[in-house]
Amino acid sequence: TMNHLFDYQKVGADFLCKNPAAFLADEQGLGKTLQVIAACDILGLTKVVVICPAIAKINWRREFERWGTVEREVKVFSYDKITQSKEVRNEIAKFEPDVLVLDEAHYLKNRTAKRTKYLYGQYCRGDGLVKFADRVWLLSGTPIPNNVSDFWTHLKAIWQYPLNFAEYTTYFCKTWSGQFGLQILGNKAERMAEFKTVLQSIMLRRKGEVVLKDLPPIWWQSAPVEIENWSDMKHIAEPLQALAVDMILAQSLSGQDLSTEIESIAPHIASLRRLTGVAKAAPIAAQIAGELADDAYD
Repeated sequence: TMNHLFDYQKVGADFLCKNPAAFLADEQGLGKTLQVIAACDILGLTKVVVICPAIAKINWRREFERWGTVEREVKVFSYDKITQSKEVRNEIAKFEPDVLVLDEAHYLKNRTAKRTKYLYGQYCRGDGLVKFADRVWLLSGTPIPNNVSDFWTHLKAIWQYPLNFAEYTTYFCKTWSGQFGLQILGNKAERMAEFKTVLQSIMLRRKGEVVLKDLPPIWWQSAPVEIENWSDMKHIAEPLQALAVDMILAQSLSGQDLSTEIESIAPHIASLRRLTGVAKAAPIAAQIAGELADDAYD
């Protein structure tokens, strides 16, 4: 994997290797997945569990298959699955992973959410599923979506930060006690240097413009999605695919002009494109809705 990494990604992989508890917070699109796989390879980790949004599951599996150089067992679960399935929670505990990767870790910023309690423990004391893993690596391009109170759950559960939520929040944030309890208005500017010191050894964050010299001017990445009812479309997709392949072969072997035949299947290809778009709409909408509802309580 290391041969395929940019220099800043090699630094990221090294950071993960050196820190059993680490937060990799590179901006979106800088290749956090690849850095995790490289670190797993360097350390020879054979038992890996990834928890991620449902939409990202297929991508994690594909990337490990594509880039991983070590024979290993990789289990990938969505945050929803952790919340819904006791069997999955038991499976992770029994598996005792070498590393537990918490992708889009800002999904765990809410201390009252079920997924946070299952992973971090009832009071974020680190006695949830994280305790069964030798290493816990957190990933997010938006580690602190609103204000630094979003970061308390991680600090408490993974790094045993001494202050409880109320103490931490009143120390680092501007707050107001209203009829609905403690309202957070933003960060206290005068305490932010101190907060950055807290993060110094646990978080690595690089921004696109800083690592730009390493990057090509533009590149595209596919975002594959899992489609539940694709079998509904098989009756259209498979015969059409076979027909198209036959026609292309016939044309290349005989040299004859098949433009009329190609025109005749064009409407079917258009239908297939439309159906593919329809099939992808639901999982993509779910991803966007999940990102928008990120702040919401479970």
